[in-house]
Amino acid sequence: MRKYIVLLGALLMVLSSFYIMYKINQPVVGAIGNGTIAPMVWVTLIFTAIGGVFLLVFGILLFLKENKQKINREIKR
Repeated sequence: MRKYIVLLGALLMVLSSFYIMYKINQPVVGAIGNGTIAPMVWVTLIFTAIGGVFLLVFGILLFLKENKQKINREIKR
């Protein structure tokens, strides 16, 4: 169950960072305008994307660990 939650969280983090990056780069009309994007926004986006990738790798490792344990149990029988 834990591995599914980790994978879901990883996918949400990566997809949300791409969505936010897409929304930031859209042209804005009106009083808001197209001002410069604060560096802190980019730092947050990058760390979110990197965290999502690390969680994705961790989730895949959890799946591989479980498969390895299943194979070892079958061999011992």
